[in-house]
Amino acid sequence: MSCRIENGRAILPNGKDSKLLEDLRNVAGSNAEAEAIYESVYTNEFKKFYGIDFNQDRNQLASKLANLDENNEPILFVENGEYMFMSTLKEEGTKNQYKTLRFGLANRQSSKLLELHRGKQANIEIQSALINTLVGFINKIKNQVGPNQENNILDDVKNKTLLAVFNEDITLEKAQELYDILTKGENGYDAFISKIKKENINLAPNWDVFVTAYQEWNTTRDSYGNIQNIGTRTLLKESLSNYNLKVKDGQSVIEELDEEFIRIYNISRIQDNPKNKLSSKAKNILSTIKVGTNILGYPETLPLERAYAIVAEAAVGQPNFEAMLSKLDYYSSYKNEVEAITAKLLTLNSGEKAAMFAAFKNTYKRFLLFKQELQEDGTTDNFIINSNQSSVTRRAQQDYKNNSVEYSIANPRAVYNEIDGKLTVKPSKLVNIKKAWNIVKEAQGQQEWTPEQIEALGVYLWELGMNYGPTVESTINNLAKYYELGNEEGVTRGDLFSSFVFEPNKNFVKLLLYIENTPEKNFHQENSVIKKIAELSILFDSKPFGTFISGTNKAYYPINLPTSVDELSELFTDPNQIDELKEYLETLSTDPLFVPSSLIENTKYKSILLRALASNKGNARKNFFNFTLDSYKKGFTNAVDYENQNSKTSLVERMLGFVNRDSNFALSALHIQADRPNLGFMQIPKVSSLNKFGVNISKKEIIEGLIIQDLARIDQANKAIEAARKTEDTSNLIEGYHYKAGSSYYAGNGSAFTMTQIFGLVDTEIDGIKMSSLLENFLNNQDKSDTRLFEKLLDDQVIYVTEMLESFEKDLKQSLTDYNITLQTDVNKDLNSNDKKNQFVTDFIFQDFVGRIEVTKLLRGGYSFAKNSADFYKRSGLLNTPGTKLAIQGFDVNNPAYGMMPEYNALVIKDFDYTDRVKADIFVANLIKNGLDPNTAELYRNTNKSDAQSFISVDMYRGIMQGMGNWNKDLDEAAYQEYLAGGDFNRPTMPLKPYHEQTNVKNGLSTVHMDKNSYTVITPQLAKDFSYLRTMIDAMKNKNIHVVHTESATKGARMNVQDFQNTETLDTSNPMVMDSNKLRFPQMVPTDSKNEVVFNRQIRKNIITNVFQNEMYSYEGKQIPGAMLQEMFGMAIKENIEEDTRKVLKDLGISKVKSTTPFTLEYKLAKLEHLKLLRSRIEKEIAERDLPQNYLDGLDIVPNGPFDYKFKIPLSFPNFSSKFESIVSGIFNKEIYTQKLKGIEAVQIAELGGHDISGELQMYDGQNGGAEVRIKASTLGLTIEELEGKTIADFAGDSRLEFIGYRIPQQGKSSAMVFKVVDFLPENYSKAIMVPGALTIQQGSDFDLDKLHLIFKEKEQFKKLSANQERNNIIYDVFKSILLDPKHLQEVMTPVSNTTLNQMSKIYTEQTGEVNYNNPLSELVMESRNKVGVAGRGLWSNMLAGRNVAEILKVLSIKDEVSPIINGVTLSEITTREINGTRYTDANISEYLSAAVDAAKSPIQIDINDNKYTIPVAGVMLMVGINIETVVGFLAQPAIKDFIKKADLNSTTERDLLRDIYIKSSTSDMSLEALEANSIPKEDLLSNFALMYMAGKQLQKVNKIITPGNLDNLNEVSAINSHLDTEAYYLSKESLIRGAKDYIMHQQDTKQPENLVGVAYRGILDTIINNTSDLGFIQNTNAFKSAKTEIKEALGIDILTSEQHKFIDRALNLSIMTQPHSPLMLKRGEKAGLLSRAVIKNMYTPENVNNIVIKSRDIALKYPELNNNPFYRLLREDPTNPETGLARIVLDTGTDLSTSDKNDLSIGLLNMITSPIEEISNYGKLLVANQFLTNGFYPSYGSYIDIIPSEVLTTDILNPGNGSPVEFFEEEVMELTNSNYSGFSNFTHEFVRNYGNRKAGGSYFLPTLRVKAKLGVVQFAPESPKVFNKGVYMQYFRTRNDSIYVYTGDATYQKLSTLGVSNKLTEVGTTNLNDTSVFPANMTAITTERKPNVWGQRETEDFVTEDRDTINKKC
Repeated sequence: MSCRIENGRAILPNGKDSKLLEDLRNVAGSNAEAEAIYESVYTNEFKKFYGIDFNQDRNQLASKLANLDENNEPILFVENGEYMFMSTLKEEGTKNQYKTLRFGLANRQSSKLLELHRGKQANIEIQSALINTLVGFINKIKNQVGPNQENNILDDVKNKTLLAVFNEDITLEKAQELYDILTKGENGYDAFISKIKKENINLAPNWDVFVTAYQEWNTTRDSYGNIQNIGTRTLLKESLSNYNLKVKDGQSVIEELDEEFIRIYNISRIQDNPKNKLSSKAKNILSTIKVGTNILGYPETLPLERAYAIVAEAAVGQPNFEAMLSKLDYYSSYKNEVEAITAKLLTLNSGEKAAMFAAFKNTYKRFLLFKQELQEDGTTDNFIINSNQSSVTRRAQQDYKNNSVEYSIANPRAVYNEIDGKLTVKPSKLVNIKKAWNIVKEAQGQQEWTPEQIEALGVYLWELGMNYGPTVESTINNLAKYYELGNEEGVTRGDLFSSFVFEPNKNFVKLLLYIENTPEKNFHQENSVIKKIAELSILFDSKPFGTFISGTNKAYYPINLPTSVDELSELFTDPNQIDELKEYLETLSTDPLFVPSSLIENTKYKSILLRALASNKGNARKNFFNFTLDSYKKGFTNAVDYENQNSKTSLVERMLGFVNRDSNFALSALHIQADRPNLGFMQIPKVSSLNKFGVNISKKEIIEGLIIQDLARIDQANKAIEAARKTEDTSNLIEGYHYKAGSSYYAGNGSAFTMTQIFGLVDTEIDGIKMSSLLENFLNNQDKSDTRLFEKLLDDQVIYVTEMLESFEKDLKQSLTDYNITLQTDVNKDLNSNDKKNQFVTDFIFQDFVGRIEVTKLLRGGYSFAKNSADFYKRSGLLNTPGTKLAIQGFDVNNPAYGMMPEYNALVIKDFDYTDRVKADIFVANLIKNGLDPNTAELYRNTNKSDAQSFISVDMYRGIMQGMGNWNKDLDEAAYQEYLAGGDFNRPTMPLKPYHEQTNVKNGLSTVHMDKNSYTVITPQLAKDFSYLRTMIDAMKNKNIHVVHTESATKGARMNVQDFQNTETLDTSNPMVMDSNKLRFPQMVPTDSKNEVVFNRQIRKNIITNVFQNEMYSYEGKQIPGAMLQEMFGMAIKENIEEDTRKVLKDLGISKVKSTTPFTLEYKLAKLEHLKLLRSRIEKEIAERDLPQNYLDGLDIVPNGPFDYKFKIPLSFPNFSSKFESIVSGIFNKEIYTQKLKGIEAVQIAELGGHDISGELQMYDGQNGGAEVRIKASTLGLTIEELEGKTIADFAGDSRLEFIGYRIPQQGKSSAMVFKVVDFLPENYSKAIMVPGALTIQQGSDFDLDKLHLIFKEKEQFKKLSANQERNNIIYDVFKSILLDPKHLQEVMTPVSNTTLNQMSKIYTEQTGEVNYNNPLSELVMESRNKVGVAGRGLWSNMLAGRNVAEILKVLSIKDEVSPIINGVTLSEITTREINGTRYTDANISEYLSAAVDAAKSPIQIDINDNKYTIPVAGVMLMVGINIETVVGFLAQPAIKDFIKKADLNSTTERDLLRDIYIKSSTSDMSLEALEANSIPKEDLLSNFALMYMAGKQLQKVNKIITPGNLDNLNEVSAINSHLDTEAYYLSKESLIRGAKDYIMHQQDTKQPENLVGVAYRGILDTIINNTSDLGFIQNTNAFKSAKTEIKEALGIDILTSEQHKFIDRALNLSIMTQPHSPLMLKRGEKAGLLSRAVIKNMYTPENVNNIVIKSRDIALKYPELNNNPFYRLLREDPTNPETGLARIVLDTGTDLSTSDKNDLSIGLLNMITSPIEEISNYGKLLVANQFLTNGFYPSYGSYIDIIPSEVLTTDILNPGNGSPVEFFEEEVMELTNSNYSGFSNFTHEFVRNYGNRKAGGSYFLPTLRVKAKLGVVQFAPESPKVFNKGVYMQYFRTRNDSIYVYTGDATYQKLSTLGVSNKLTEVGTTNLNDTSVFPANMTAITTERKPNVWGQRETEDFVTEDRDTINKKC
């Protein structure tokens, strides 16, 4: 409360009210603001400015009264719209100019509208048309001058705007003359009219709009930079991104948006927005489409987002460009905008068409959500839901279904009532439906339908809850339109409707009959009819494309790039591909794996899936869909997706897929796809239902068929080998398939004989006769004796398979027990007897066995193209490789030769080794001579110089570029023609990343080709100096060879592999002919030319570790000790960071503010400049991020008293704080934390052979100064002028020819190298670097588009190096000094690999033999193996980083009592090398990291017991010097493996891991012999494990703390707060890591750091925290810190993760805004507060007739104009209402809204709130309340927190007379400096009740326990370790069924009454007034609202002892 103001009044000594305060209130628009200024007037600082103390007797101030009012208070003056105080003192150096104190209080324009002199709505519409018109001007000018030309297009647009005033074609000079007349003086208008009449010049319609646009072209701002009047230019600029345009900063130059799409590799492809991947050409086409004319009479340009959405929906799944056009052409009859798009596409040239095809050749991904729900009778139902409803058809189907049932909310559209889970038909509905149908049915067979019949059809659908528009009238009108315009085939009128309505099996009467005959079931079971009706909705839908939100709240984009699996499904389901399907089926029939015999009597041996798919019965083809797992959701628990599910969930999903809603189809799980983060399913006929698909066959016959198919393949392979032997022509034999690589062609030992579809099937041999050799006679019934023998052997094989299946059944039953899976509950409630369960297990096993074999046949031609099981699973990951497809020649009928050739010819050559063997041997010898271990050196004796590299011809490159639409028809084609004429190809070429997967039948064999590689283009200028490349380009130019693969570049079928290296010739007579339709491009190399690389966090540590501090190093020609080298390195980084920090603080004006004294004029000016600078930076980011206008609106600068300024809306205001925080923190992150070095990224390309002159590239050998490379000269900074007439020899000694390169992941010195350039690549080889083959050995890389990050030395050019550049050169020289020092040769040249771990995995694996790919449980094993590997990457990376910093520090060690003891020696010191060994400890850790990175190829983690539980232990052991063999030997002890298996099975949390172990006081000795013999007692092993685990967990925290430069996502303060939490926690506990506490405190605050780099990066964290706090962000206020401390104590959380911090911050913000005195809570006159209990109950209780669902439905019926409101149109009833029992709505926005979309929604909401109709206005306010109560400040699906208009927040519009939300928030923020802020007094308990079952970052806030409750009470034994830890009882816990329990004392807990509905609705703030929940379901007789009883709890004791003792109590 202000000290001079009481009850809103300032009473002066004269008894009068203050006039000054009244004036301030009038201009400030905010009481708080006015009062703050008023109070500051009475400060000494203001009086000093004013020159007098006016607060004295009036008679003494006679000479000063001019500036004082009648109350002796300063007068508030106004000048130019600004308000100010005028001093009695004069400005220095002036005679009459008085000092002024100004305020930005002018009444500025409140909306972004030009003054067009119409009504508000008309102004909005005309302004929109104006901007659209000006965009059209831009496109026209741009097309005239060409894209990205450096001309001032916006200036041209301004001139064109003036010319648009006139209808005549006049000159610009004449137009300017007339404009000057118009705007001159009072009589300008009359003079203007007179002039144009005189000269016969006519005005354009709405000419005044263009005059105003011209007149108000530039935005005007006040002296504070606030917008006074918005300018046309600004409005236009802000709209350009909607049309794929932008304005270059500071210029009027327009350029096309052409941002390269950069993949975020830790997210799934389906989370990539495909729109972001559009090429600039496709964007340009879509953004220049004209749709009719606007109200100004100009062509209207369609926004890019809208055009993209329409084309994406129409084009998805279409096989070619013509089909895309055909679909669009059909839609165009119904939508004008589609007609415009189609017209535009028809005008495109071939390149543009190809660009559009490549951009829109997408597929529609289908997703499955598996769900279990508890029914009212106590049983469970399990469902499979198609979770993606983003396609129009699917969304319509879902809407129809939602409409069909009235649950607890009144729903007039519903056909059914649901009561107690049972459906009953509404009698009145049935009457209406029948009445309508009786009219419709009369039309059957009629040529014409009457209007009454069409109307009746509309009513029929409407009454069934289906519609084609928001009303029954619009539905009828749209049906009439469809009747007239017709379908895609051109059928119209009666013929159309007869087919539409009365089609057999899809007759609309079926819906009525279903309702009448089965009233207890929903008629939506008639899915085919419903789908048919829904498919029409796209013709009338206004929102055709979007995302959907997965079960785990991830945004998925179902329209996305196709994979091989997608295309196989589309081949069968797409009617447009019927001819291709027919051909495909015919070719398959020639492969004996599918059809062993063509005889009719042998049909039973054919592939059963092929038979079903070929059949016309049962619709197998139409339903052959592939699906991707969305997630599994059990009850109200949080859903889990593939990445987070355990084996139990995975097994349940597979069994549910088999049941598949009791349909005739099964969802057959595909094989695990390596480390791809998804699980796929294919829908195929169930074996038990095959007769319904025309396949009548027994189980035995199916097994026999599979056996015979395998034998037929073997027989075929044997015959091929024999034929090759006879003809001596082996070109048709496939390496790996017919014979193993390296074996004789005729060995018959390939995978055709070992990788049968039935695992382990043996080609039985009796008396020298193999079973396969008898097959032909058996099938043809030719030899009775052979037939009898074969039948006997076949019976034996059937027995083998049957027994195998029985073993699977046994395994499955055991797993059901192990996983505690109850079939009746978890799968199907009908499985209620043992017989049914046993039968289910048998059926599931057989279906899974057969289904996966059959699907694999189609996808991969069986298993035989993998060399073994491991190889098969590794390659399975390639199945779902998505990529951009190419337009194939013939796609454009006007130019059939344009595009990718339909087929291309490929050769395969063996991979290259060294070609200069002498030099190679010298290289190895030099390595040994210079100190490399001979065994390591021998690894370089041979190399694969071409691993995964392929070479393509210029013709192929042209085909690819044309296929993508990226071929320049002038420049590229001219260069190509020059190439054909024998010249060079002088155009840029890029390395390409293709993927080609093709399964086709050749010579009766389904062969699979999998080319995973990169392409390098062979041009004449590259080939001229390489003999092998000359031979290659000759074959390409003259023999029509397009691709030459190295053997490693192509997987699967490799035929005629040539030894090119040795023969030096290429046989082009028998190339592989490849189908270009199967070629795709998953990744494109960005074409940008950045000259900086990020200073990688790992290389900073990895290079300078293990330095010999007291030994000498060569540095710039001098010898200096290693310690000095490290210090120089650290000092350079430290000073770079300090300089960058100073620069940022200066650039933002922060330094100036901090250097001035608050409440002074100097401070005021500094603060104003600071806010301007900050606003400028924020505004740029707002534009870049496509944020809505609301963010900009809050950035007006307003006074904060007379000596301060602030933003109109605080940056920390909860609606916007998340984005503002990200922007502000991002400035510090980008410009300080993310350090940069001069350099580039380059793609490695292989060298075949050697250069004619310089020979083969040489690898670093320890003495030659680095590895040799080739790169283009301009990359190094060499100019054309410098290169003129010179060779590389002329640049000898030039420092630019040397640089450092490293690979990511950067795992140590062996991931880096010093490079020397020996030749220049041709200048057209962009982004490429040719490297020596041995580099791939050193760095573990290949040529599959692997990148090198190159660091260049700064070089003086034109001016002296800056201090920063000089320091960067120090960093470079230190790296070089270490990398080239012989002391580090072993580190540098020891390859990145995991050789030792691979060897150990073979010793300790529990897997006997190969994985049986027929066993469904093998899939669980492989899923687990791959996921464990992926999860370990981050943990091992953290361990490596920590170790390397610890090694540099040399101050850390492990406490003895928790250190490992080996052979009697306690190993506690963190060491540089292994104990008694030479290997560096970081190399051992790096090996574990390599194993995690390579898990997709070799998932060994389960074998070596490497997982989240064991990594802390392994890390400790490795860091103290124990070798890998011993670490694995310890962790692979059976007792420890069993312990970890149990933990994994139970999903044990890490904090509960040690509960069942008796932990001794210290570790016990373990001898190597005892470990090897497994003779150490189990209790000793587990105790040692537990103690080292405790040390390891602390070590992980220490590693994180000492590597502050390794933090992710510093754009969020929460990430830093989590780091600071870790520090604080560690410092508060007894440390198990000696030296850690001292170093942490040292790192936090030291002037003489031991680790310069660590301290510098730690300082950045303080910089961000301090400056964001100074800017008003409140996460680190005392109140927030105190609240979080209380939460951590109450919930038993030691360290809050970044996600938890963020979650709690948002909850605290909501708590602030819902304080009892908040305008959101206070009564609104006679109405309840917006967020009050009464409103919550009213809005969300289904029984309430005024609930938000009913209100939303009814209000548009009453006020139909709302149907045009963009916000209202997106409101939907929440489809989960029936489950939750709520009446809730959501805003169905998807996640891909444009800025203009968001602004339209904001305006739509504001229009409702400000509506003069009170009912609409109140409804709009409730929608604001709805956001706060449902999503709060949490970003989630349907959230619109930042769409709430800023006007709603800065005014009292929501609660007149009670202040604005912003004003209230600012007042509360002032209180947050107090740690005892009263508003948070009840926060923790309320938080638990609202959010106790929520997850943040994948983790629950509360611990989860399994308990048995009695009447809501759980009683534990005293001090039970389940709930008692560290001397206290936990205050809360949750159970798996989402019950929450609170501690009531005496080891007793009672069920807590929750608040709101988890994930749906909160009751935050309500418990300040009432403890009970609004919802009765949350309160029962056995629940309590009370807080936990924490009195009398024992204080926490010693950290280690207490932990151990508490755990041991149980034992």
